[in-house]
Amino acid sequence: MTLPVTDTDDDPCNNYSIFDDQNRSPDYYFFHHNLINGYDDTREWHGWYRLFINGSSAQMPELCFSYMSCGRFSSLWLGGPHPEIEDGVVTREVYGSNYQRCSYYRSDPIQVKACPGNYYVYKLIMPDRFIPAPAYCAVVLPSPPSFDPCYSYNSLDEPWRANTIPVIGDWTNLRCDYDVDWNGWYRLFYNGQSVQMPESCVSRDMCGTFHPLWLNGPHPQLEDGVVTRQVCGFGWNDCCGYISRPIRVKACPGNYYVYEFVRPLLCAAYCAGEGNPCLELNCTENEQCEEKHGVYGCTCKENHHRSQHDAFDLIETCESSYGSMSLSRCQLFEAGFPSDILHLNDPNCRGTIRNGRVEFFFDNNDHICGTSLVANGTHFIYKNVIVGEPNSAGHLINRESILKLSFSCVYSQSQTLSMNINPLESTVHVNLAAGQGTYQVRMIPYQDVEFSHPFAGSVNVELNEQIFVEVRVDGVDSHQFASVIDTCWATPVNDPYYPLRWDLITDMCPNSNDKVELLQNGVSTSSRFSFSMFIFISNSTKIYLHCAIHLCFLTDNDCSVHCDSEHLHREVRSVDLCDSTSISVGPLMLSDGNKGVQVSNQVRASRAPNLCASLMILLISISVLTFF
Repeated sequence: MTLPVTDTDDDPCNNYSIFDDQNRSPDYYFFHHNLINGYDDTREWHGWYRLFINGSSAQMPELCFSYMSCGRFSSLWLGGPHPEIEDGVVTREVYGSNYQRCSYYRSDPIQVKACPGNYYVYKLIMPDRFIPAPAYCAVVLPSPPSFDPCYSYNSLDEPWRANTIPVIGDWTNLRCDYDVDWNGWYRLFYNGQSVQMPESCVSRDMCGTFHPLWLNGPHPQLEDGVVTRQVCGFGWNDCCGYISRPIRVKACPGNYYVYEFVRPLLCAAYCAGEGNPCLELNCTENEQCEEKHGVYGCTCKENHHRSQHDAFDLIETCESSYGSMSLSRCQLFEAGFPSDILHLNDPNCRGTIRNGRVEFFFDNNDHICGTSLVANGTHFIYKNVIVGEPNSAGHLINRESILKLSFSCVYSQSQTLSMNINPLESTVHVNLAAGQGTYQVRMIPYQDVEFSHPFAGSVNVELNEQIFVEVRVDGVDSHQFASVIDTCWATPVNDPYYPLRWDLITDMCPNSNDKVELLQNGVSTSSRFSFSMFIFISNSTKIYLHCAIHLCFLTDNDCSVHCDSEHLHREVRSVDLCDSTSISVGPLMLSDGNKGVQVSNQVRASRAPNLCASLMILLISISVLTFF
C-alpha cells in the first residue's frame, strides 16, 4: 500500500509516500507465500518513500538476509549505515543476496535521509533487471527491552543442540526451530552447564539439523548492553551459505549470555557450544575476552596502562639465586602469544596467571627451569629465556612468530660498606628498588669456640680473652658460592677509613704479629676467626671492628684459603671473584669504672645504632625481542 504525504516544503522528510508491505519483512519466505508477482524491478518508482510493516515504522536492514527472504527471490539490503540527521541526504550502495553469498548482486545506489522523529526516507529506484525477482527489505527495529533479560530469561537445555553432536538417523529426525514459537530471551545450557552460541563455522548435520545456526560475530561485552548480531547457517557447501534473521544478544554478569531467538525462515536450529571459553580465562576489569585466529584470550581494554608496551610491561625481581619476571597477559595475547604456549628454557616450567599477568620464576633448589649460571670475572649472571612457540603439530612448515624473551640477573662483583653494629649481631639488609635484589651479611661475636653462645646483652670481657667472630652471608646459593674474608681491622672511632688502625687479617691471612686465628675461610657461606681482646693506647676507650669479604664462585674453583705457617702470605690461585663488601661491629669499650690511672684489664661490649649502606647492586637486563 502506497499513500502520499505532501507538504509545501521540499524536505523529503515532509514529502514522501508511505510504503506499507508486510511481505517485505524477512519473516516472509519466498516459497512459503508463493508470491510470483510484484517484483521491485517491475514497479514504477517516484520520489521518496517511508517504509512500514503493518503500520509500524520500518527501515531497510544494514545486515545481509538470505536469498528468498522478504517475500521475493533476491533480498535487497543497505550496504552501509544509515545517516544521522546532521548528515542530510546521503547515497548508499544496495546489495542483493543469492545462494552463494550476501553481496552477490549490486544494484544501483539510492539516496537516504534521517528525519526528526527517528525514521528514514528513501529515494527508491528500479533495481537492475539482471537481479532475479528483487525486493527492497524492510525491518521493524525492536525497542529496548523494558526489563533486564539477564534476570528474566527462559532456560534452553537440549543436548541435541550441541555443535559436536550429529543428526541421529536420516533426515526425518531433523530438528527445525522454524516450528518453535519463540517468545522472549533465552539462556543456553548443555546438560546443566552454561554454554553459548558458537562464533565460528559449524558443519552440516550438526546441532540436530541440516542447517546449524551460529553467531557471525563476537559476543558483546558487559558494557555493550543489547547488541544485534547476524546469524549464519551451513548450506550449499558454505559455512554461511544460509543467512538467517539477526538476533539480539546481551552479556550478563557471571560470564553468560542471553539471546532473543526468532523463527528462522527454513528448517534450521540454533547451536549450543560445549562451553563458554571465556569462563576459565577470568579476564580482569582491564581486560576483555575475545577470539583471535580461532583462540580465545584476554585482550586489553582501552584504559589498560601500557608502561613498557614493547616489552609487554615486564616486571623483574631478582634475589640471590631466585629470579622472576611477570608480563602483561593481554599484551602478549594481542601480539599473538597466548599464555598457555609460554615457558622457560625448560618446557615444563610454564607461567602462572595472577591478576592479569603471566608470572615465571626459577631458583637453584628444585626449580632450576633451564637456568644457566656463568661468571665472567666481573659479574656472576643467572640467565633464562621465556619462549613462545605456536602449536605446529601435524604441519610441515610454520609461518607464525616465535617469541624469545631473554632475561638475566647480573650481580656486580665489588662494593664496600661500613656500619655501626650491635655487637650481639651485625646485619646488612638493604631493600632495593624493583628489579634489584638483596642478600644479607651478618657479623656475630660469640663467647665460645663452638660458636654456640653469641653474646647476649652487655657483657664484660677480659683483655687478652678470646673473642670468636663469625661473618655469615645469607640469601645466596651455598652450593655455588663461598664467602672469603679479605681483611679485618680495628679502629678507635666509627670510621673504617680512620688512619689509626690495627690489622687482624690481611690478604685473607691472619696478622702474624697478633693473636689471630683464622678458623674457616672460603669453604662455605660462613667465615670464622678469633682474636684476643685489646684497646688502643691513645686515650681511646672504644674499638670498632671492620671486615671486608668477597663471594667466590665454587664452580671449577677451590675457594678455600691456605696460608703458610708464618701467616705471611696465602697461596695464590686463579678463581672467579664475585661480589665483595665490608661490614663493621662495635663499639667495644672500657667499663666506666676503669677510666682512671689504674686501668682494669676489662672492656664492656655495648649496643650502638646501625649505619646501613647498599650491600649489593643487582642489575636486570632484557634482551632484544626476537621474532622469527
